[in-house]
Amino acid sequence: MKRKSFLLIASVFAMSLGLVACGGTPAVSSEASSVASETSVASVTSSVSSAVDYTAITITNKEALQATWYAGEANRTVELSGTPEFNPTALIMSGELKVTSSNPAMVQVNGLVLTALDAGSVSITVRLGNVMDTVTITVNPVIALVKKTATVPELIEAVKAMDQTTTVIDNKTLYTVTGYAADIQNNSYGDFNLYSEDYASSIIVYGSSTTSSCLTISKTAGIDSEVSFKNPGDFVYGTTVHEGDKVTMSVVLEGYKGKPEILGWIDSSKTIATTENKTITASVTVDDATHGTAVLSKTEGIYVGEELTLTCTPATDYKVDTVKLNGKAITADAADANKFVFNAYHVNVLTVTYASTAVVLQDIAVPAVNLAASKAVGDAITLTGMQVFKATETKTGAVVLASKDGFAYVYVGSSPAAGSFEATLAAASVGDVLDVAGAVAKYTKNGFDLIQVATLTACAANTTVAKGNLKFAAAATSVGSFATADDASATMAAMLANTTGLLGSVQTITATYFSTGTGKVYCAAVAGSGYKYTNPLATSYTFMLSFQDPSNVFADFLSTTVDKTKQFDISFIAYQVSAVATASQSGNGTIYVVPVAFSAHTA
Repeated sequence: MKRKSFLLIASVFAMSLGLVACGGTPAVSSEASSVASETSVASVTSSVSSAVDYTAITITNKEALQATWYAGEANRTVELSGTPEFNPTALIMSGELKVTSSNPAMVQVNGLVLTALDAGSVSITVRLGNVMDTVTITVNPVIALVKKTATVPELIEAVKAMDQTTTVIDNKTLYTVTGYAADIQNNSYGDFNLYSEDYASSIIVYGSSTTSSCLTISKTAGIDSEVSFKNPGDFVYGTTVHEGDKVTMSVVLEGYKGKPEILGWIDSSKTIATTENKTITASVTVDDATHGTAVLSKTEGIYVGEELTLTCTPATDYKVDTVKLNGKAITADAADANKFVFNAYHVNVLTVTYASTAVVLQDIAVPAVNLAASKAVGDAITLTGMQVFKATETKTGAVVLASKDGFAYVYVGSSPAAGSFEATLAAASVGDVLDVAGAVAKYTKNGFDLIQVATLTACAANTTVAKGNLKFAAAATSVGSFATADDASATMAAMLANTTGLLGSVQTITATYFSTGTGKVYCAAVAGSGYKYTNPLATSYTFMLSFQDPSNVFADFLSTTVDKTKQFDISFIAYQVSAVATASQSGNGTIYVVPVAFSAHTA
């Protein structure tokens, strides 16, 4: 090597001398000659070194180059290493190191710098001498943020295409939607329901604000590409938005396990106040038009929160039973049971049901005939089309049945066996029509004989006899006395003293109405005035008649018809006496009766 270098230098030196000798370049100083000589040697040395034999070259940042990259995003630079080490920039300048793209239209190469021009997949290759390396790069297209206007039903439909098992957020679309705010929650997050403009559907607003910065739009390669929502918690209940306000929102759509939700910004400049949204309607239906009518003060052009009045007019013998607004019961005005005042909601569907004011019972005057008493004890008896006139009486264990033919006491006992005919009868309600069969029995209580039906052999509903209304025979259209005497002492004393055995027969006395109880009306037999009565046995008693009145029909009649300061005549069937009076006893006595006829006195 040294020998070759010496010969080269000698040759160069000789050539220099030859040039001078031939009249070329003028002679120079020894110092200048020395510098020129050194430069020439360095140049030759560099030329020789370019012939280095490279054994390896590697792209060292492949992972970074292959990271998600969008067309138009910042350039990326290829980083290299090799064996032996080299200066990539110098070799690129000399042309020895080459970096190429398989598709320059997608990724352009400028030295070591890569520029993403268009979407696609390309191979970047580096080559130095006989060695090379390559990396495949994918350039993604920039998907611009979609900005669109949608209706509430369209948003609901869009969620159906999402995964129904998890939470999915569509951050690639910014929706603008208009609707009516309702069901606003009392919190600072802005939660409410947004109803479509026809109020036919709604979507949950799971967070909102009137601060526009609650929505953030991110850019990719300078293009709007994604939107996100962050709740500032500045919603003020009762102030930011009111029930029924028409609002316009920019929102992000979310599917929470298939349930549609939106989150976003309320453009307060486009909010239309509740009172201006007179687009609400109201409707009312009645269960049966023959039972009554119902009229709304307004059915259209209503705004949420507006006061509306429903006026009900029951038909004769009917009263308002229930009034419901959107399925929930509302209460009547305190001063008028047929008037209902409420504030309009976004949906106003009212339903009215009426109930009969009469007890369901056959429209008969119960004759003074004890049907069981017409047979001997032990005889079989069948009672057809009998209506329950009074439910089970705990003292006697009997049910009073009645029909146009008369009445009967049917014994069921205090604890009838499950599944028995007695149990079926005991479970019946006032007004039920039944067919009953059994045997005639004599029931004795406090020395009184009560002829009734016992040991039932049948008890079933009768489907041919229609139910009627409970109306007390002769009860009330005329005034005057039809009692046999103003002093009922003989009747009352006889019953209480057990001298005549009058249970089950029809009795008529003069009485005074003085109070009511739960399902009962209390009256007193009188002699003169008041309800204190001295019987012929010379002992002071308070004699009361107790009318079992589950639906308060008789009580309502007495309270609206009878002057408590006046007396009245009452005919009744007695079926139980609570006490027995003797000459040596004193106390209160109560006779349990079924009313048959009634007439008020004029004085």
